[in-house]
Amino acid sequence: MSTGFPEQFLYLKPYADAYGWLGLTHWKEEFFAHLSQEDNDALNRAWTEINHRNDQKALANWLVHSSWEERDDESPREAYRRKREEGNLDTFLLVMSEASRRGVIPLPPLEDVADKAEYDWSSLPEGTEYIIPYVEQYDGVNGYTYDFSDHEVAQLAKLADHLLKSGDGDRLQEWLGKDMCNAAGACNMFFGVLDSLGLKFSA
Repeated sequence: MSTGFPEQFLYLKPYADAYGWLGLTHWKEEFFAHLSQEDNDALNRAWTEINHRNDQKALANWLVHSSWEERDDESPREAYRRKREEGNLDTFLLVMSEASRRGVIPLPPLEDVADKAEYDWSSLPEGTEYIIPYVEQYDGVNGYTYDFSDHEVAQLAKLADHLLKSGDGDRLQEWLGKDMCNAAGACNMFFGVLDSLGLKFSA
């Protein structure tokens, strides 16, 4: 019987089950502020297994580019179970990336080794092309775990204010609701970054 966990990464399931609860930023901060030797050892064992299998790139791409799409071949219960399992793995990989930033494990942050996607911007509403560099810069970034600099926050606040006052934010939101291209998906993820910072960009 399928567990709902991505089969190619089943060896990481015990770690995902153990650390999948660290989804909220304040929990993660508390975890690393009081990192036990047991947790330190567990994260380094996980790193050793990932490194042994040479899975850094595959995991990075799964983290950045995987989508929890609806599937016609599964029941609502199966869909719920799969998304819960994928969510645990997603959180664990973000914990591993944070551990690398803090020097706990000798692994580059997974987002840094992921393949960058190529997006088709041909259907983007005219006059909103200025958003492309921002979407591409924050491609794959989880706004709730990313450590934004003051300069980045100021830049994004200025962008959000322009999107709101110009009405471009509303135009782009309307575009997201009509277009299923990969660029629309990336733009939607970027708006999630703005949301994570509490920045209002549409009416």
